[in-house]
Amino acid sequence: MKEYSIYKNSDIRWIGQIPESWRLIQLKFLTENHDNKRIPVTAEDRGKMQGQYPYYGATGIIDYVNNFLFDGEYLLIGEDGAPFFLPQDVAFVASGKFWVNNHAHILKCKNENNIHFLKYCLNSVDYVEYITGSTRDKLTQSDLCRIKLPIPSLPEQQVIADFLDHKTAQIDTLIEKKQKQIELLQEEHKALINHAITKGLNPKVTMKDSGVEWLDEIPSHWEFVKTKYLFRLVTEKAPDDNEMELLSLYTEIGVRPRKDLEARGNKASTTDGYWIVKEGDIVVNKLLAWMGAVGYSAYDGVTSPAYDILRKTVPLNSKFYHYLLRCGIVLPEFKRRSRGIMEMRLRLYFDELGQIPLVYPPESEQNQIVEYLEDLEETVNRTISKITKEIELLQEYRMALIFESVTGKIDVRTAV
Repeated sequence: MKEYSIYKNSDIRWIGQIPESWRLIQLKFLTENHDNKRIPVTAEDRGKMQGQYPYYGATGIIDYVNNFLFDGEYLLIGEDGAPFFLPQDVAFVASGKFWVNNHAHILKCKNENNIHFLKYCLNSVDYVEYITGSTRDKLTQSDLCRIKLPIPSLPEQQVIADFLDHKTAQIDTLIEKKQKQIELLQEEHKALINHAITKGLNPKVTMKDSGVEWLDEIPSHWEFVKTKYLFRLVTEKAPDDNEMELLSLYTEIGVRPRKDLEARGNKASTTDGYWIVKEGDIVVNKLLAWMGAVGYSAYDGVTSPAYDILRKTVPLNSKFYHYLLRCGIVLPEFKRRSRGIMEMRLRLYFDELGQIPLVYPPESEQNQIVEYLEDLEETVNRTISKITKEIELLQEYRMALIFESVTGKIDVRTAV
């Protein structure tokens, strides 16, 4: 697309040059701030209306004192200047009736401006330049007032907003399709894991009834063995002042060294008395086992006493049971055998886990299945990584297109 014919310097670092005919105007002259015009809703009214309208600013209606009902068309901006609605959007337009809590700024656009153009402008602002205060993590009303935006004529605002509505919708559709591709890959991957660890790799093998409620048929030469006969519970305490690797169990990715995944300095003050973990052990989070918080450890180290450590007592491939115990098939059985008065406090103790019968193929077959699943995992992860990179590039292009349009780096009037 073409550029404008003449530019001038905005003297604002993040904006750079703007078309000569455009003006720089502070946000306080473009919008009315309605942060102090929130209408509190009583508990009774909240109960009647809860669930009827969209809610912005937090995950659910928590406390009616800090939640307010608006009706109309407003700009909402996250108070920390970080993405608030979509992954890449700090500001967005909310229409009709909606809830909003006190973690969002509410702006009413003045009639001589296009609210959607202002939305795109506000999604291009470098908020780091405006956030003040000792913590430097909140965008105050006074911070908002100081923001200057490049403003063309109202008809041109409309043209730019229409262009970006069209283009971002196209990009968002592409992103959504690629995200769906990832979801389908993950679903297919999960189905292939479940099939391999319960049916094996030979499609011609003779099958037999499993004899358990949560599993139908298994290969006829496979056995069922209770967990307690495959693994023993290990409670070996680490010595004082040890320098052993601190391990954590993550529901999504299994056992990893904590230092590799958490912020520097976010570590236990001491690991004295923690459980020793050996490579090949299975680590179980008693509290979250029913959600899949079980995993094979590829590391020697120590972990919290809140976890159970299972060590094999018969010939087997522990990685096979990593896949089996994390799959969706066995999780309902974990939940059924967990104890607790409420769902989020359920605990699966080894005396119950040990009673669960698990498939026990020959060790050589376990090894073949693990090799197949590891190759499959590598292929799937590589494909997901490629698609994720494509999504990131689309998001970068989306942001760049918005920025260049609302600052006049390109003349979108020639594209309409």
